[in-house]
Amino acid sequence: MRQLFFLLVLFNFTVFSQNEYQKSEDSLYFLINNEFNDKDKINHYVALCSIYKNSNSTKLNTCNEKLLEILKKANATKEFGHYYSNIADLLKKSDYQQAVIYAEKANKLFYDYKDWDNYILNSVDYAIILCKNNLIDKSEILLQNTLSIALRKKSKHIAVVYYGFCDLYNGISDYIKALKYAKKALVLEKNSLNKAKIYYIISRIYTSTKNYKRALEYNDLAIKNFKANSIYKINKAKILYCMQRYNEALVIALDYEKSSDKTFDLLNISFLSNCYYKMKNYYLANKYIDKRLKLGFKTRINELECKKDKAKICLALNDIQTAEKYINESLNFLKEDDYFELKIEIYEIKVGVEEKLGDFEKALFFNKKIGKINQINNTNFNNNKLHQLEIDLDVTEKDNKIKNLQIAQLKKQVEINTKTDYIIYISIALFIALVFVLAYIKNYNTIKLKNQIIEDEKSLVKKSLLEKETLLKEIHHRVKNNMQLVISLLKIQVRDSKELSIENFIEVSENRILSMALIHEYLYESENINYVNFEEYVNRLSSSIRGSFSNQSNIKLETQINNSHFNIETAIPLGLIINELVINAFKHAFIGKDQGIIKIILFKEQDLHHLEITDNGIGIDAIAENGQSIGLKIVKLLVSQINGQMQIKKDSGTQFTIQFKTIKNTNE
Repeated sequence: MRQLFFLLVLFNFTVFSQNEYQKSEDSLYFLINNEFNDKDKINHYVALCSIYKNSNSTKLNTCNEKLLEILKKANATKEFGHYYSNIADLLKKSDYQQAVIYAEKANKLFYDYKDWDNYILNSVDYAIILCKNNLIDKSEILLQNTLSIALRKKSKHIAVVYYGFCDLYNGISDYIKALKYAKKALVLEKNSLNKAKIYYIISRIYTSTKNYKRALEYNDLAIKNFKANSIYKINKAKILYCMQRYNEALVIALDYEKSSDKTFDLLNISFLSNCYYKMKNYYLANKYIDKRLKLGFKTRINELECKKDKAKICLALNDIQTAEKYINESLNFLKEDDYFELKIEIYEIKVGVEEKLGDFEKALFFNKKIGKINQINNTNFNNNKLHQLEIDLDVTEKDNKIKNLQIAQLKKQVEINTKTDYIIYISIALFIALVFVLAYIKNYNTIKLKNQIIEDEKSLVKKSLLEKETLLKEIHHRVKNNMQLVISLLKIQVRDSKELSIENFIEVSENRILSMALIHEYLYESENINYVNFEEYVNRLSSSIRGSFSNQSNIKLETQINNSHFNIETAIPLGLIINELVINAFKHAFIGKDQGIIKIILFKEQDLHHLEITDNGIGIDAIAENGQSIGLKIVKLLVSQINGQMQIKKDSGTQFTIQFKTIKNTNE
C-alpha cells in the first residue's frame, strides 16, 4: 500500500519527465498484475487511463475495456463515470454527438457522488466537446459553473478550467480571450504535462493567426515539458509545413513513422501525404492516402478527406475523369457543419475540375460558394488578428488597468482640447470664407474666361471620344471576323485530321493564328490602321516560318514583293495562303533532296494582283492536287474568300499562281 500511495501522489502532484512518465505507466501495470483487490485494481486502471488520455487512443481503448470488465465484476457504480469519460474522449475524434452523450453521463455520476475533482476535469472535457458540436453558449455556461465550483472548493484544478476557456475561445476564433485565459492557466499550473498542453494551445492560436514564428516557439516549449507526446511533434511538423519548410516537416513526420509510438498514425499519414503532394511526389502522396484508408476508422470524415486528397492528386496529374469521380464523392460526404477550411479546399478542387472539363458555369457556382464562406469567416478572423497583434502574454492585468486609465484620461484631455479649439476653428472657417468671397468677386471675369476655354476643350474631347468609339467598333468587328475564321479553320482541321497528333494539331493551328496576329500587329503599330504594308509583313512571316524549320538550313526561302498595301479583309486570307503553302513546301517538297529553293513573288498587272509560290522540289502528288489534303482545302477556301483564281503547275517542282483583286473594306 505504501507503493500505491507513493505512485498516486506522484501521478497527481509531481512534474513528469519523459522517463518518469514511462516509469509511472510500468509501475501501474506491475501493481495491476499483482493486485487481488478489485477496488484497488479499479484505481490503478483509472490512473492508467488518465495517462493515456489525449496521448494514446489505442492504449486508452484497450485499458478502458479492461476497466469496464472489473467495474461490472465489482458492481462499482460510482467509478462508471471514469469509463464514460474515457468513451467520450475516444469518440470526440470521430462522433462528437455520441461523445456529448457519454460526457454528460460521466458528469452526472461525478456530481451525484460529489467527486468534485473528477467532476471539474470531466466538465472541461465535456465543454470542449460541446464546443466542437457548435453548442458554444452551453459550453461557456458549463465552464463558468465549473469555475465557480473549483474556486469555492479551492480545487487544485482551477488552471485546467482556465485551459478549458482557452480551448473554447480558440475554437470560435476569439484569440484575445483565448490568450487571456492561457496566461491565467500558466500562472497557476505547476504540472509540466498540463503546462505542455497550455503551450500547445497557445501555439495553435498563433498558427491560426499565421504568426508561425511564435507558434513554433510555444510548440517547442510544449515538447520541452512533455517530450513523450507525439501530438506536439506532429504539430511542429505542421507549423514548418505552413512556413513552406517542407523538407524539415517531412523529416519529423518520417522520424515519427519509424518510432514505436503509433498513437496518431492517421494524423501523421495524412500529413505525410500532404508533404509529398506539396513536393510534387504524387506517387508517394497517393500511397499514404491508401495507407490511411486501410488503417483508418470507417468514419465519414476520414473517407471524405481521403477522397478529397485523391481528387487533388488526380487533378495535378491531369487525370480529370478520376478527379471528377473522387471530388463528387467528397461532395456527397460533405455536411453543412463541417469546418470551413475543409469546405473551401473541396470547393477549390471542384472549381479546378470543372474548369478543366470546360463547365465554367459549375466552376463559377462553386467559386461563389467559396466567396460566401470566406466572407463569413474572414471578418471575425481579421478583427481578432488586428487585436491579437497588440497583445503580449507578458503584459499583466495591472498593466492593462493602467493603460485603460491612461486612455480614459487621454479622452478627457481630448474633450477639453476640442472645446478650447472650437472657437478658433470657427474663426478660421469664417476668415477662409471671407477670403473665398473676396477672391470670387475679384476673379469673376477670369473664371468666366476659363469656363469658356473649358467648354471648348470639352467639345474637342467629345469629338475625340466619338472618333475613338468608331475605332473601337471597327476593332471589335475585325476581332469577331477573325475569331470566326479561326473557328472555321479549326473545325476543318478537326473534321479532316482524325489521325493527327495533338502536338501537330497545336503546331499547325499556332502557325495559322500567328500569321493573322502579325497583320494586326502591323496595323496597330502603323499610323494608318486600315492598310498593311504587305512587303514588310511577308518578310517577317517568312522569318517566322524559316525559324520553325531551322533544321532545314539547306532550303532557301526568297521573297519578291512589290510595294503593296492591302486592307485587313484581303491581307488575312492572303497571309494564311502564304503560310499554308510555304509550310507545306518545307514539310513535303524536298523529301529525299539535299537542297532546294522556295520563292514568294507578288506583283500587279493592271487591276489584278498575282501571287506566285514556287519550289523546285519533288512536285505535288495527285491526292493533294485534287484538294483532298487539309492544307490545300484551306487554301482553296481562302482563295475563294478573296474572289481569286488558283492554278497549279508541276514543272521541275510545284508552282501555285493566284490572281485576285483587293477586297473592298465594308467600313470604307
